[in-house]
Amino acid sequence: MAHWEDRDRPYLAITNVIYLEAGTIVECLNFPDRFLDTKNPYSKRMILQQVTVGEVYRKVDQSDIMRKHMANSIEQSFKALNLSLDKGIMQRFINHQIPQAEFQEETFVVPPGLYIVADIVPLRRGQENVLHTYKPGPDRPKLILRFRSGVYHPTNINQVTIVRNPGEFGKSSE
Repeated sequence: MAHWEDRDRPYLAITNVIYLEAGTIVECLNFPDRFLDTKNPYSKRMILQQVTVGEVYRKVDQSDIMRKHMANSIEQSFKALNLSLDKGIMQRFINHQIPQAEFQEETFVVPPGLYIVADIVPLRRGQENVLHTYKPGPDRPKLILRFRSGVYHPTNINQVTIVRNPGEFGKSSE
């Protein structure tokens, strides 16, 4: 483990391979803008975004927002007129008027796993660590992440696991 507050132990070094656990908050430097921008769902722009490792981010679908708004309007209208409402019929009507998108849902996730320290920016207290995906592949996208150590920040990580032999990481010792 690398501990930032303890002066007897070293900070991370470039080329260290570390393991990021699910639930860790980091900054993703190549987060797809289309997951946040409802105005341009086909945007290819990448932005800096604070993310949680292992959390699945879904692209915002405008039709869901429109369906919720329509359901709210219908429910309020019926309530104002003191009429009973069959929510099943209402939902079928809404689904007919605003059909479900016919394309596959797109998701983005920063998977837990191994990342290599690519750059270190010294700060007054602590450091900023830039990570790249260790051996990216079809199931591990090439990501650029960043977190702080030894300084107050939402992405501050007090300790991480340094993996000494990444080639053998995760293999059972039989």
